[in-house]
Amino acid sequence: MSEVARQPTRRHLAQIPLVPPDPPEDPGASAPHAMALEFQLPHDDDTPRHLAGFVFLWLRYVRSFRPQYHCAGAFVGPYDPAFSPTMVIPSRIRLDHQEPVAYLCGVSDTAVWASNLHLPLMFAPGEQVTAETFNGVRITAHNARELPIPWIADGWNGFPLSYTTCRNWQFGIARFGYDGHTRPVEEELRSPELRTRDLATLSWQRQRGLLSREEVRSRMRADDDDEPEFSRGYSTELLRDWEDHPEW
Repeated sequence: MSEVARQPTRRHLAQIPLVPPDPPEDPGASAPHAMALEFQLPHDDDTPRHLAGFVFLWLRYVRSFRPQYHCAGAFVGPYDPAFSPTMVIPSRIRLDHQEPVAYLCGVSDTAVWASNLHLPLMFAPGEQVTAETFNGVRITAHNARELPIPWIADGWNGFPLSYTTCRNWQFGIARFGYDGHTRPVEEELRSPELRTRDLATLSWQRQRGLLSREEVRSRMRADDDDEPEFSRGYSTELLRDWEDHPEW
């Protein structure tokens, strides 16, 4: 019996260099006082490629908040069309500094909550914020300040976990407040992921370069003794050595 032919491996989108066009770049993004987001590959190769690893990636200028919804629907304000899950990188994109808040959000294709990217910013001349996506893309926000996303306790004002553990919703409550009577209109998550304050803190520290991969792994091993399900929420850190992640 002949050996079954091996199926060809589908190339990851991130492995295919773009020849041309060059990455789109706002001609004013390099101005010294511009509020800009810069995306860089994990290495020094500057060949333009599509971003990969995200189901959704958007930047929205947040002008107000609707607490009856969670996720992106909770925000009111325009999206910046320069950002998408397949945007070309490396790139440097100028933001509208007249908007009160620019919120960069990425939902990873790992289905791991801790791998998602959350970076709310406001214009702050002379300041800089750095972050890294779960798959190694480096992000620098120039002339910007990161805004906090305080954790909200389970059961807060009777809202379900799909609201109180949503980082978009948590930011909206912290930034705009709650009127005391608006109620949720969306159903609870059908398949809730592990979402805890500790996991959110670990994710933020990892994405801001405050913890190495080895420190994350050590933390997970220690927490597994007390909370066996903890590592499930950050399993991407253990899988990155062999999973089908972008070979930039």
